[in-house]
Amino acid sequence: MMASAAAAYTVVLLGDVSVGKTSIWRALQDLPYKADTSQLPEKDLDTCSFTVQLSSGTAVTLNVVDTGGAEKYHDFTNHKFADGSAVIFVYAINNLLSWSSISTWIQQEGPGFLLKGYSNFLVGNKTDLIGERVIPKSNLSSLVAHRDKQGHKPIQDGFETSAKDDPDGVKKVFLDIAEYVHGSFMAKYYAYP
Repeated sequence: MMASAAAAYTVVLLGDVSVGKTSIWRALQDLPYKADTSQLPEKDLDTCSFTVQLSSGTAVTLNVVDTGGAEKYHDFTNHKFADGSAVIFVYAINNLLSWSSISTWIQQEGPGFLLKGYSNFLVGNKTDLIGERVIPKSNLSSLVAHRDKQGHKPIQDGFETSAKDDPDGVKKVFLDIAEYVHGSFMAKYYAYP
């Protein structure tokens, strides 16, 4: 049994329709994979809580928000998650348009998130379709390594996974993100001069 969480962070999943955001969200809850999530009840947002134990032994909760494609309404994303801690930009490794959308968001400083102090991550989903890959893994590495004109890294890290074939891999991605977000929070608010 895990101890009660010492902190909670909001993590928002963003990306084009059909990149697997809902499948990632379902994998975190140990729900069965569904090939066609368009048959699921439609909601503006779905949120689940996922508690992990960090390497330090601290338990933290991630409140993961599946936007279900609503992020195409930029105003929605600019105002809905003022208390968010992290954004995960999800693309499908077999869908060039999904990569282009994320690249455009990041270059334009996104739908408000990259300017508000969020920790930003990239997740390439659908590695079960590796034979259909159109986005080389090197693209992910290049975007993660990119620094803006002020020398900041707009993207903290990037991952690849398959919500269909590797739900444990999905959970590992979120554990790594929790480690980063909690570490950043602790450094920012509890740093000694």
